[in-house]
Amino acid sequence: MAKWAYQMTPWDAWDYDGINEHLLLDLTIGGKPTKTLAHFDRNGFAYLLDRTNGTLISAEKFAPSHQLGRAHRSEDRAVPSKNPAKRTKQGVEIKDICPAAMGGKNQQPASFSPAART
Repeated sequence: MAKWAYQMTPWDAWDYDGINEHLLLDLTIGGKPTKTLAHFDRNGFAYLLDRTNGTLISAEKFAPSHQLGRAHRSEDRAVPSKNPAKRTKQGVEIKDICPAAMGGKNQQPASFSPAART
């Protein structure tokens, strides 16, 4: 039975389904060891969660986006702000949607190196 879940793009109109891999990292955050889950999502945000309980630690943009602005916190979630002009609609051609259909990250696997961490 699942203990928690996290939806990266609530009310997702662009099919950024967030099925990419998760990196399980043991990091020191605020001076204490923390079991984390890192996820680079199709929506262009990198999420860092406490993997023991699903609590959001950070959500930072790593890819350009015209339809999604900086994430703001809503309760214990990072909810990207949305540009209504970039919402897809039937019968209307919307241009300059970025990330495009493939997303900010698609199939290319992510990796982590503690030596490269700044």
